[in-house]
Amino acid sequence: MSANEPAEAPQPRRLRERPAAEEEPAPKRANTRQALTRDECMELEAMCKDQRGVRQLEFNFAVLYVQVYARLTREKLEAKVKAGKKKVPAAFNYRPQARACEVLRISASTLTKSLEWVREYMDTVKREGEAAGLDVASRTGLRGRQKKKTRVPDTDEVVVLVRRFVREKRAQGARVTCKQVLDMLVEKRHVSIPIVRIHGRHMRDKVKEASALRAVLRWTKKHGYVRTKKKGGYLAEREEIQEWRDDYIKGHLANRSLPLNEQFRELYTDESYQHQYDNRSEGGLRDESDLNDKAYKRPGKGRRFCFCDAIVGPRPDRPRGERSGEPLDRGGPVPGAWWIFCPQRKDPNSSFHKGDYHKTFKWKNFGDWYVKLLRLLKEHYPGQRFRIYLDNAKYHKHREGRPELKRKADVIKYLDENNIEYPKSGDGFRVKELRARARMWFNQNTKHEVERLAEADGHKVVWTPPHHSDLQPIEIYWADIKGYSASRFHKGTSLDDIKHLLEERRKEIMDEYEKGPARDDGRTTVEALVDKTHRLTVELEKEIIRLRELERNNESAAQKQLQEEERVLKLAEEERDVAASRKAEAAEAESSEDEWDSDESDDSGESDSEGYGSDAGMFGM
Repeated sequence: MSANEPAEAPQPRRLRERPAAEEEPAPKRANTRQALTRDECMELEAMCKDQRGVRQLEFNFAVLYVQVYARLTREKLEAKVKAGKKKVPAAFNYRPQARACEVLRISASTLTKSLEWVREYMDTVKREGEAAGLDVASRTGLRGRQKKKTRVPDTDEVVVLVRRFVREKRAQGARVTCKQVLDMLVEKRHVSIPIVRIHGRHMRDKVKEASALRAVLRWTKKHGYVRTKKKGGYLAEREEIQEWRDDYIKGHLANRSLPLNEQFRELYTDESYQHQYDNRSEGGLRDESDLNDKAYKRPGKGRRFCFCDAIVGPRPDRPRGERSGEPLDRGGPVPGAWWIFCPQRKDPNSSFHKGDYHKTFKWKNFGDWYVKLLRLLKEHYPGQRFRIYLDNAKYHKHREGRPELKRKADVIKYLDENNIEYPKSGDGFRVKELRARARMWFNQNTKHEVERLAEADGHKVVWTPPHHSDLQPIEIYWADIKGYSASRFHKGTSLDDIKHLLEERRKEIMDEYEKGPARDDGRTTVEALVDKTHRLTVELEKEIIRLRELERNNESAAQKQLQEEERVLKLAEEERDVAASRKAEAAEAESSEDEWDSDESDDSGESDSEGYGSDAGMFGM
């Protein structure tokens, strides 16, 4: 179109005419990109595996396997040529055969047979033409490695024998090795090792024995035997600790489930310590390229502070997260319960402060602090009942009036005074046994002092089970206070500075009583710790229920396994008996046939002699 010609006016858009009769919409194509669940994927995978043939290898699958293997090999070779003397990229750092088997989910033997089959097809086509190649492609072959006779028989009987052998050894606390398994199999005549004569002694052939041991190693690995320690859980504790833990959880949750006005308020108390040179410099930043950077080396642990404290949970009848109300209704440290001292400092008025951490606390000083704590509870929390949680330290479980039972006469006198039965002198008793009986009676009929003092004020003492310190919120409380001090340590920090830092952090937590919680959810620091350990207790109960259910299922499965083992061994014994009877019958038949042949030969000899005599008579005529 030239520039002088006028431009054509735009044509109006023509609307598509609507058909008179509405046509049926075409069926939608199936969406092949729909998300599949795990169970659907497993079902499809199993179906495809069955359809392609577990035992038959089709030629089209063989071609696919070889194509993938050839492509992976070609790409790796091209990458090597392209890299030259440089290092091959990490993406091509693989073995083509292993990668092809991993992608195709086949074994190495299947890939090898597929490659041989395709090569045979190509050679046949080159030599004899396409028609002959079709004959090669039309046949089928077995997939995978075929089961063959191994050095260690892979039978049900051997599986049961090895399993029972290992089980019995482990039940006795013995260490089980593959060498012991090999000796057992040799003794049961499932594995044979030649005997040779060396220096006048009959011994196993060392080469054959080493080969058999390697076979046992492969066999045990194939059947899932491992050398690592068996992982345990909460149920791995002793039975008495399991019962202790279950009672602790039941009591804790039972108290939480009571009406709010009937619940005991929770109180946790514990002792801890902090060394003078404890610090957290190892977790800070450092420049690896700085050659002048030298880390501070502490001159030892230094002296230590020992301290004791008590924290209370929130008042049960106060709504959680409420900022109003009485300050002491919130959870936090007990006012005035903080007790700190340095046992290494010379103090003539505090002789009991001598010794290390384990020797520092005794009933003499802890008992005085405990009486003070009960007095503080009456003063600051009048009319409230507490569940006092304690660990199992020796000075916590002091009993008044413990008898001195050093001499034999003292032991017998104590037994007679308390009407305790014991064997007389003629029964061959020992003083050690009598002393244990007297102490057992004393522990059963007397209470710990902490329990007696607490029950007098309406409180209840709860003992935390061993190895479950994570259920004690005061342990996290100690980590907070001690971490605050250790993270602010520097080279010039003195022992008094450590004490100041510990008390500074505790004062910050105490200030939440008056100033209110610093957390956005309205809880104090101690309330958050108590709630955290409560959640752990609930989760622990669920985990214990799950593990017990699993244990019951395992017991039923173990019972079925034992029954199956008995069936397998019985069947193997019957098969051996049948084989032995058949062998005996064959030997008997062979011996009877030999006897019949010998009798027949004797009969034939007699007839031949008679015939020969008659013939001789005839020829003699």
